[in-house]
Amino acid sequence: MIADLLNLIPSKHTQEVGETYVEHFKYAMGTSKELLKASAWQAFHAVFPDAEIPDRHSLVGVAQWTLMESFKRGDVVPKGD
Repeated sequence: MIADLLNLIPSKHTQEVGETYVEHFKYAMGTSKELLKASAWQAFHAVFPDAEIPDRHSLVGVAQWTLMESFKRGDVVPKGD
């Protein structure tokens, strides 16, 4: 019921990307969560330089995750050779 109400919120952006408010919220919050985890690992690494950052929380790992999510959404289409 709450999701139905949230989807009534007018948004030019969600219309442009072809998503409901709730779909866009879930995607944006997921991205925020991944960036927050990567940020925490970077801060930990700043204090403890010898600590290795797990690949999925490295800057490259987050970029790859974001790109894969964009592929799933159809935001990015792979180029052919």
